Amino acid sequence: MMHPQMRRLAKPLAVSALPRGFEGAGATCGIKPSKKPDLALIVSDRPASVALVTTQNQFAAPPIHITREHAQGGRARAIIIDSGNANCATGKRGLADARQMCALTAKALGVKATEVLVNSTGVVGVPLPMEKVEAGIPEVVARVCPAGINDAAVAMMSTDQTPKRATRRWSQGRAEVRLAAIGKGVGMIHPNMATMIAVMMTDATIAPALLRRALRQAVNASFNCLTVDGDTSTNDMVAVFANGASEATRIDKVSSTGFDRLVGAMMEVCQEIVHAMAADGEGASRVAIIRVKGSRTPEEARTIARAVGSSSLVKTAIHGADPNWGRIVVAVGNAGVEIDPMAVSVSVAGTALLRKGKPVKFNAKSVSRAMTAPDVRVEVDMGLGRAEATCWSSSLTEEYVRFNSAYTT
Repeated sequence: MMHPQMRRLAKPLAVSALPRGFEGAGATCGIKPSKKPDLALIVSDRPASVALVTTQNQFAAPPIHITREHAQGGRARAIIIDSGNANCATGKRGLADARQMCALTAKALGVKATEVLVNSTGVVGVPLPMEKVEAGIPEVVARVCPAGINDAAVAMMSTDQTPKRATRRWSQGRAEVRLAAIGKGVGMIHPNMATMIAVMMTDATIAPALLRRALRQAVNASFNCLTVDGDTSTNDMVAVFANGASEATRIDKVSSTGFDRLVGAMMEVCQEIVHAMAADGEGASRVAIIRVKGSRTPEEARTIARAVGSSSLVKTAIHGADPNWGRIVVAVGNAGVEIDPMAVSVSVAGTALLRKGKPVKFNAKSVSRAMTAPDVRVEVDMGLGRAEATCWSSSLTEEYVRFNSAYTT
């Protein structure tokens, strides 16, 4: 049964909800043996402020290096993404191929190559079939239109079952500001920045430095709190474009209503994409939503939530609907954060299992039934402060092992 979140996000985004001045497209150029769409493009009709967060994996793929280079000036017009091939561990040829993808896209769009960002996702260690990519880029450029942003979300997918898409809109003065996000990623996800690939677009007007700050805040409360399998990809990236097409008042300082609303909207769409990624995680049967509260600082709460969410024993218990709260406190204690064990309380699926360090009697069968829901909520109260954080985690199943043990064979 498809997760409710996936059913909702599988629906195409309405053009009326999309930010002005952005178009997209998806095309099939033959990278994937399945012949499914494998080339995605997002374009702004004018220069846009751009901000990035990228993988901290030291084996970062060539397109990540090129995109970092092109985004240094804080302005860009487009991003081209291929799926089915990560263009990673491909040496100097990989760098040349990533540059060529930017150059070909720029030529077809009539912009500078340095105004184009690039990324890839798929199998590591295999050179890109550039003859196919070169033939596909003019085709995907020819298809760009506002509704094509939905097609780009599909073309980005690798092992995803459904595309991930979200929008928000809000008023800023007399203008309406819009934000859209598309993303992909269901495996090799344990970010310390972002996860896999996500692209946000907004018609807000904001300088690159402030946009980077907004992105960091949104990512820390979303993509940095997601884990599927404990591995951080070589191609992880979140990019946001802000082109000012709404003609809303320019956001020029952090202490402003406009900045707060933008950050809030970015956080919401990122968390929506994150939830969808966890629900669509390779082999996942359900999502664990782990809320840690009562911590001294948000950083400590986030660290503990990630430790619980990334525990293989917790993840298998979620899959098996097993209210084995001992696994949760073991993960809490291993998080590397100073705690008071006698202050910790734990509840699962709305039932208290541990209260201030003491076990609570509960009906195991009843809690187990509640844990068969698509979303299983785990709450840990540290009893030390007021800070909190939430982590999203996929359950770990036999299907994950089967899928990944034969990924290239």
